[in-house]
Amino acid sequence: MDKLKEAIKVSIPYIITYLILILIFAFFVYLYNLKWVLVLAFVQFTWPFGVAIVLIAEYRYFYVRKKLQHHDYRQSDVFMRDQLYLKELQSLKQKVNDERNQELLTQKEREDYIRLWSHEIKTPLTRMKLMLDDDHQNSNNKLQKQVRIIQSQLDLLLTYERIKSFNSDIHFKEVNLKDECNHCLKNLMEMAIDKNLTVQNNLPSVTYLTDEKWLKIVLEQLLLNAIKYSNDNGQIKIELQGNVLKIIDNGIGIQAADLPEIFKAGYIGKNTRQNENASGLGLYIVNQICQKLNIGINVQSVENHGTTVNLSLVSKLIQK
Repeated sequence: MDKLKEAIKVSIPYIITYLILILIFAFFVYLYNLKWVLVLAFVQFTWPFGVAIVLIAEYRYFYVRKKLQHHDYRQSDVFMRDQLYLKELQSLKQKVNDERNQELLTQKEREDYIRLWSHEIKTPLTRMKLMLDDDHQNSNNKLQKQVRIIQSQLDLLLTYERIKSFNSDIHFKEVNLKDECNHCLKNLMEMAIDKNLTVQNNLPSVTYLTDEKWLKIVLEQLLLNAIKYSNDNGQIKIELQGNVLKIIDNGIGIQAADLPEIFKAGYIGKNTRQNENASGLGLYIVNQICQKLNIGINVQSVENHGTTVNLSLVSKLIQK
């Protein structure tokens, strides 16, 4: 039944064309006042050709479809119309394959990160267990530090999962950049104090139209990295130059060979391997969020001299 419907569908353009030819011939018969029997004669002598053309068209249609199903065809096998149809099918097939490959890649990245996260979370948990068996006076502070590490890793995992539903979880509003940075620094202050770091927030009071929740994740992760990879007694500055927000530290820096790779999921540079809590996901997540918020990001770094992260805020900044 389905094949019959397809056959009728293929035949319709040819039948309509044949009927139009009959009407045109009849018009000339009327115009020159000829006998109408000529119209019947025209139909009588031409209908076999019309039927033959329809049958050939249907044969070609089912022939090409069969070839497509078995991936066995040559360009010489098809008419020009069929070639266009074939080209469109190939384009759609390629698009489906690309989407499928991207989905598989995303799934693999997710599985790799879950495995990596599971491994990273075992270290602080093991240390906490050892500390609970230890009666030293500093155990409480050490335990708190390990708890912060676990919380940080858990936050990364949850953020990584939430990025998949980013477009349905975004709400733009005016955000005060200085207040937002101060809020992030407040959450990280204990880590900065542990390393005796000086943190200067030199931002003016300006607002930026963006999603507050996602921007906070970006700022907190970048400030966390600045603190984590700063040397003891170091300094961190937060500045605004034009529409570029800069986070500057004088820490261990990044090797030149590692810079092009730092936004890749799971990538850990040589210097960051020295930090046992490096997961290789922080900058990947930051870059993904920046792309979705239309924020430009680039990193400049000199090994053993420090790192500067530049956030290009495309939307207009409003002075308060």
